[in-house]
Amino acid sequence: MTDIQKIIKNNKIYRFAMELQYTENDESKQLLKNILENFEQTVNEDNSIVTNKIITKSNVEKFNDKLNKIDNITLKKQFYRLNEIQKINKLQEYFKIKKNIEDDNLTHKFAEEILELIKNDKLKNKDIEYIIDDTIINDIKNIDIVDNKLQIITKSKNVVKKTLKKKVYDS
Repeated sequence: MTDIQKIIKNNKIYRFAMELQYTENDESKQLLKNILENFEQTVNEDNSIVTNKIITKSNVEKFNDKLNKIDNITLKKQFYRLNEIQKINKLQEYFKIKKNIEDDNLTHKFAEEILELIKNDKLKNKDIEYIIDDTIINDIKNIDIVDNKLQIITKSKNVVKKTLKKKVYDS
């Protein structure tokens, strides 16, 4: 059965079910129940329809399920490849879940600050540990929250730079 045929069938079932709910004539109710049973539908006492023992989802729920699947597919790539809105959403989710921050304004502010740090090269995309399969941020390296403010953790290392001696060749 093609998708169009399924849509037509579901539309007919819905139409007959709605008519059954609002019909007061007993003969019409019995006729509508027979029609729905021909569509392999089970009618409950409250005239709701059950298909294969599972209550059918509305078109809005089906549409939302498809949108969620599409969102999950688009989020399964490296963090730096996500668009800005997706990055903000994932960063906000990280601050809510991992850092237990409930204030939406604060999580949005932190997400904006992280993106600004990335743009200014103070934080690298590789410092954000993003798990592609789960589409979550597991950790952000070199960032800490102190008094509701983001702070970059700098590791001060006394690095001695070596200078190379130039070889002088006599010709």
